[in-house]
Amino acid sequence: MNCYYGWNKDISVLKDSASGGIFSAIAETILSQKGVVFGAAIDCETSTVRHIPVETAEQLSLLRRSKYQQSNTEAAFHQVAEALSGHRRVLFSGTPCQVAGLKRYLSIKRISTEDLFTVEVLCHGVTNTKVVQSYIRSIEAKYKRKVVKYHFRTKDKPWYHSGSSMHICFEDGKEIYRNHAVDELYLVFGRNVALRPSCHACPFAKEEGRPADITIGDFWGAEEYIKDKDLLKQGIGLILTNTDRGEAFWKELTEQNKVTSEPLDIKKALPRNGALTRPARANAAREAFFLRLEQEDFIRLVHSIFKKVIFKEKIKRFIGYDRMRKIRKLRGKR
Repeated sequence: MNCYYGWNKDISVLKDSASGGIFSAIAETILSQKGVVFGAAIDCETSTVRHIPVETAEQLSLLRRSKYQQSNTEAAFHQVAEALSGHRRVLFSGTPCQVAGLKRYLSIKRISTEDLFTVEVLCHGVTNTKVVQSYIRSIEAKYKRKVVKYHFRTKDKPWYHSGSSMHICFEDGKEIYRNHAVDELYLVFGRNVALRPSCHACPFAKEEGRPADITIGDFWGAEEYIKDKDLLKQGIGLILTNTDRGEAFWKELTEQNKVTSEPLDIKKALPRNGALTRPARANAAREAFFLRLEQEDFIRLVHSIFKKVIFKEKIKRFIGYDRMRKIRKLRGKR
């Protein structure tokens, strides 16, 4: 395994992507070889996520950005098998368990993986569809408008220092941005209340033995290496090449000048990327949350669980995140 940090040199792609736009650089190379790319896309009409195939660079926008929601891969596994049987190059991108599941499926079907390249996201865990649908219904009730589109993490507002935002678009054209620190869906996701049970026992939350050729994630801590604030606002990718094939592919991307790449001691990345060392621990409020989920309004339910947390975060926002960081630093020096 080798570790790097980097970003896509195409600024328009970088701005539209998570994790430094690395996925798009890989996907565009596969597409240039007349291959097919599989990844997670949001169906806003049903508030679901499913894996779909794309065959043009223009379609890649459907697969970009983070989705903190479980994706349905049932049809995609069959489509990957068909493409490989037809001797097409295939890129499959998903969570580590989805990559491992696909490889198991292909092994049972006795289908060669010679033309398969896999990319996994550095995964904190996923929420199930019921949770997201409940959140969307609650948002519609709160704002008295129908939601037609949502993004889990947008760069329309600066995110690296002020935090990610939930971006929601309504049928009448109104758009809102809800800061991650107080948005109810972010709270139950980030504080491990609404993750799937299997996520808390994830066998892939470790440094070694990862199932994909390449692992990509956000490089938290990049400010220690990069001083360009505008670049930091767009996000820097953390890249692990887990196989010889993954290492060769990454070198190819750098030689083609599609990405900026710098080597990194993986130990530097571990402290702020917990998914490389251990599964997310379940929140003590998890059981009560799911028991009440179907009977109560989502937003009211989350506020009843995280009343103190939300109040503290609102105070932090009032003071300002940069000022709060300076205060913490001053306290640390005493």
